[in-house]
Amino acid sequence: MKTAEELKTEGNKAFALKEYKKAAKIYRDAIQLDTYNPALYSNRAQCFLNLKDYERALKDAIKGLSLTAPKELSVKLNYRKAMALLGLECWQSAKFALEEVLKLDPQNQAAKTASLKLQEKNQVYSNEGGNISIQKVDNLPSRFADLLQAKTTRANEMEITPDHHHQTSNELDKEINNLFGASNTRNNFETQSQSQSQNTAETKKRSPMHLLDALTQLPSSKKINGFKYVLNLDPQSYSELFSKSGIDTEFLNFFLDASKTALSDNIISNPNQVILSHLKQFSTFKRYDLTILMCDDNIKNAIIEVVAEKFPQDLTIYKKFIH
Repeated sequence: MKTAEELKTEGNKAFALKEYKKAAKIYRDAIQLDTYNPALYSNRAQCFLNLKDYERALKDAIKGLSLTAPKELSVKLNYRKAMALLGLECWQSAKFALEEVLKLDPQNQAAKTASLKLQEKNQVYSNEGGNISIQKVDNLPSRFADLLQAKTTRANEMEITPDHHHQTSNELDKEINNLFGASNTRNNFETQSQSQSQNTAETKKRSPMHLLDALTQLPSSKKINGFKYVLNLDPQSYSELFSKSGIDTEFLNFFLDASKTALSDNIISNPNQVILSHLKQFSTFKRYDLTILMCDDNIKNAIIEVVAEKFPQDLTIYKKFIH
């Protein structure tokens, strides 16, 4: 029987001959014998990249990075992770992965080139064919801040259960149109210019993600109201936002942060039920398994710790959704 190292050598030969499917299968066999070898995951990730199977490439890169790897291999894994994310059109996450490459290897020319292209093209998030500029804000528009405060007051006065969310999709559309419609916003928050020829449907496709993007960029001192907002949003609105395009990584990370805070500090009523209801819905969206892998492990682990202490009966369910 061949050893993992022998199989790796065979896989390298197949790769050199551009037999990427064959090489991936050989690396698979090697991984079965040496499960904790990050080099094998790195090599197979490159096979999948060449085959344009970006989801599998991303999984392998993330798995390889979760194992102990020397600096040079970590650079390769982060770069392959970035290339997979670019293939999946996850622009912001790809940007972060490239930044990690350059932290480890500041002179890495391939990462520099890829980062420059992202910057030059002003890469944007993708949402059902609509594009949203990546922007940092110190504050939400004043009207939105007032809206969140008002919503928080209502949320604290009502009991939230998985079957009784109190903001309807129509209300959300109305608020979004007021916030991100033709009128200008303030506090250094700029929305993309909308030509008069664009129809209302196209605007609605963009606007919710403008709103959620703004939420994820809030400074720490302003986040509590944002946390309450995303936890109290109704399932229909989330379905309209993410069922076709797949849930956004930055937003899911923000939602997990909100969940951690809610479970620890009870900022909403029945946080456990509300969060589980949302996670169950999110898990049905496209690429959820990949998206949750890219979320902050520290936040996920913190959630598991709180649940183990406060809601041990649901610990297995949480682990299923976020681990």
